Amino acid sequence: MKQLIDHFLPAYHFRESHVCLVRCSPAMTLAAVTTCDLGRSVLVRTLFRLRGLPTAHITLAGMEVIGFRRLGQQAERELVIGLIGRFWTPSGDIQHFAPEGFKAFDRPAFAKVATNFHVRPHSPAMTCLTTETRVWCPTAASRRRFRRYWVVIRPFSGLVRREWLRLIKQQAEKAHRAGRHDITPHRGLGRHPRGTRHTASAAVPVRRRLRRVLAQMTANLLTPLVDHWVRRQEAIIRRKGRPLSRAERKRARSIALSDPARIRIQTVARIPVPGGRLLKGIARFSRVALADPVALTAGHGIYLCRAIAADPVVVQHELVHVHQYERLGRRAFLKQYIRDCLVEGYAASPLEIEARRISTRRDDA
Repeated sequence: MKQLIDHFLPAYHFRESHVCLVRCSPAMTLAAVTTCDLGRSVLVRTLFRLRGLPTAHITLAGMEVIGFRRLGQQAERELVIGLIGRFWTPSGDIQHFAPEGFKAFDRPAFAKVATNFHVRPHSPAMTCLTTETRVWCPTAASRRRFRRYWVVIRPFSGLVRREWLRLIKQQAEKAHRAGRHDITPHRGLGRHPRGTRHTASAAVPVRRRLRRVLAQMTANLLTPLVDHWVRRQEAIIRRKGRPLSRAERKRARSIALSDPARIRIQTVARIPVPGGRLLKGIARFSRVALADPVALTAGHGIYLCRAIAADPVVVQHELVHVHQYERLGRRAFLKQYIRDCLVEGYAASPLEIEARRISTRRDDA
């Protein structure tokens, strides 16, 4: 069945959607959508504050201050809001428009966003609540600009929408349990008691979640750059490096490497590291010591510093990284490695812990 959002924005270039199940009727769920206050979330308030947006009364009505307009509502099934602007600019250049003018707006330098909240019965006691966001850019230039912006902002956008669904679900279910049909939030219904809204215990998980989001965003941005660098280093090592020795091949087979004959090792006086201020800044932030590493793995190529080239534990450690490359794929490995180092730090990242555990165990054996 066609949704109302199809009327306002049938064609689009970017899209994301999220869904949750709510233990109450579709009508009560959609009513909660209209009255839910995103300002109840510490995480959303933090993200809005970073973007310079209002952090109080973030309901659908309150979001009209930002520039959102309610485009339409279909009985007790769907509600659609819209926004127009150049979101990739510092100010966002949000446009004021009448709801009836949203569909016809086609100025080339701008992008249009439509977001819906759609409800349908999932079972006699449950409602399926879905939110979908669509973005339409009229020209190739605006699409390119928005795509760069989207790479950075999408993790935050998804986080806000998931929080939105969580708050709607919480509010609607509390109202349902209380047998109320007026589900405007009030004291005792999703509100924090006075004096407990900004607690240290609430702030710590928020900081962790923000760090994870920032880490994922940074990993998304850096992975293509690092991947290009890793390809070049692997080609150099495969051209100049040596094959594995008999003992090293035995170690490689012990950790189920698919093709030990492909692996090459190059011994150097100093391990090369990715250049550029950005990568070095990220390294300092993630507590990765890029200044003087003793070994580095690039796909099926391994750099070893001359000072430790004969150390079997170090060689085994790097062979485990080769296996991780094979198991995850090069890009997936790099993205996870960068993200984990940003969140946990180099020493505590799961891939490094796995490499240390296996190399130490094998050596002891």
